[in-house]
Amino acid sequence: MLFKEGPSHEVIEADPDVHLELDEKGRVIGIEIWNAEKNGLIKEMAKAIAKSPS
Repeated sequence: MLFKEGPSHEVIEADPDVHLELDEKGRVIGIEIWNAEKNGLIKEMAKAIAKSPS
């Protein structure tokens, strides 16, 4: 999922199946999800997004 166009400055592995793309200000601009049916995935994504600067 892409939320904002532009280059990603950093990628955080929130889970082996979830990667968050951040812009230069640390804001989430995209999420890459693998094996979305995995148990607990949504919970881990929510925690990682909550940690990113707004």
